[in-house]
This record gives sequence, structure tokens and C-alpha cells, in this order.
Amino acid sequence: MKYQKNGFVISTDKELLQIDMIHKYLSEEAYWCKNIPKEPVQPVPPTTYHSGGY
Repeated sequence: MKYQKNGFVISTDKELLQIDMIHKYLSEEAYWCKNIPKEPVQPVPPTTYHSGGY
């Protein structure tokens, strides 16, 4: 799924997710999961719903 409006995109395409950037934010900034290892952040089975705003 892809939705575009006013120069922004919301997409469920897992290929667009920037795993390194997501992991950096979660492990350094998000209080609920600081120091989380990268393995749980990497894309998981196709039954999991992914989305991103760009």
C-alpha cells in the first residue's frame, strides 16, 4: 500500500524501511527500549505489519 499527499508518502513496503536508522532511534532515544539489540528490530516474518512515513 502506498498513499501520497502534499509531498509525503505512507507506505507498507518493507524495502523502504531504514533498519539502521530505526535501530539507532530505538536503542538511543526511545525510553521503552534503550539498548535494544538490532536483531529484534530487523524485518520479521511477513505476518507482521510494517509501515513508514517519508
